[in-house]
Amino acid sequence: MNVTYKNREVKQLINSICAFMTKQNLNNKCCGAIIGSAIGDALGRVTEFLNSEQIKRNFGEQGIADLPEEALYTDDTEMMLKVLEVLVSHFSDSPAEIIENIALNFIVWFTETTPGRSPGATCLKACSNLVLNKLWFQSGLKESKGCGANMRVAPVGLAYFNNPKMLTFLSINQAAITHMHPTALVASEVTALAVSWALQDVPCDGFVKNIFSYFDEITRNTADYMKQVNLDRPEPLSWELLEKGWDELLIAIEKVEESLEISPFEIHNILGEGWVAEEALANALYCVMRSPDNFSEVVLAAANNSGDSDSVGAIAGAIIGARSIRNTVSILGNK
Repeated sequence: MNVTYKNREVKQLINSICAFMTKQNLNNKCCGAIIGSAIGDALGRVTEFLNSEQIKRNFGEQGIADLPEEALYTDDTEMMLKVLEVLVSHFSDSPAEIIENIALNFIVWFTETTPGRSPGATCLKACSNLVLNKLWFQSGLKESKGCGANMRVAPVGLAYFNNPKMLTFLSINQAAITHMHPTALVASEVTALAVSWALQDVPCDGFVKNIFSYFDEITRNTADYMKQVNLDRPEPLSWELLEKGWDELLIAIEKVEESLEISPFEIHNILGEGWVAEEALANALYCVMRSPDNFSEVVLAAANNSGDSDSVGAIAGAIIGARSIRNTVSILGNK
């Protein structure tokens, strides 16, 4: 697989990655996660909105097997980079200051997003609320549990892999800026956790079990968990709200392990098409767990799945990219 970007996009992406790595003093697997997310996004952009039969008709029985000559990422990567930029420049700020700056950077994205990136309606509406001076904890849409929040959260898992309080607060509350449905909030946290586990070389085949174990832990220590969620939040969230999100997420991911032998062309019949947060995460986990040491297979599985293939690819690409930069960058060739 070969990947090419427009010059402007390469410059923006590489500068952001280098700044992040320098600031955090992390190993270069962080680079793999950011590039991996962008590649998964760009590959899935080609097949988004296509069903399995349409993918096969357009690309052959094997499905899409390579990026187009000019690979363009979507709003998923644009918003992920906006989160990354804030973590680079405001890493030592208070939790609320970091979230406030992410919200401000989302306004920048809203006003400058490149045409043709297919931004989600929820993100657009929430950002318009921010422009109208709604506060970050009031701008999100309560009814939306789309995957627009967990598609962009990978930098939080990279930056705060060793700081559970900040990871929980930032992953949930960066989601709340646009998506206030409890399942979207919880899926954002679990996506960040998965990226942090990959960064620390936790075996992917145990991710689903780890998520259930994490849920068991927080239910035994709900008060402590909610302190992390509401660490620096003006209007506290309730456990009763988030528990509803956890219920939906666990139902979605419990089918992943038993579905690893199913073809990417058919997995949507089991896990859904990924348009909502818990389905996007479940599909990304499926892609990673079936090929934990093969970046190409992971992002191609995401791209050949009916539905929201760019967001599934962005999440899966970040997780597998955090495991090893070597496989990720080898796909770039020497370009």
